[in-house]
Amino acid sequence: MENIIRVEAISKETIKPSVPTPEHLKSFRFSFLDQLSPIVYTPLILFYPKKDGSVLLLRLKDSLSETLTKLYPLAGRICGNMTIECDESTIKVYSIWRHR
Repeated sequence: MENIIRVEAISKETIKPSVPTPEHLKSFRFSFLDQLSPIVYTPLILFYPKKDGSVLLLRLKDSLSETLTKLYPLAGRICGNMTIECDESTIKVYSIWRHR
């Protein structure tokens, strides 16, 4: 018996911060210890039940947009291990259907 899970991508969206980053916060400088540590990419996968799925997904996307406004470096790009340019980059959100 194989343990293969079949999934199908339903949608792919990009989420931006709900409010643009102020000009004086566009560049976030790393501390000395941050510069010494290696850059780590941490993908995150969250699973939610289908019950009220469309309402839940809308709430999750809205809250992510608000969070990116408050934690503006999360919506930026690392430049040369020295700074994060908070250019209101987007975060990709995928909706996936798992087949039984």
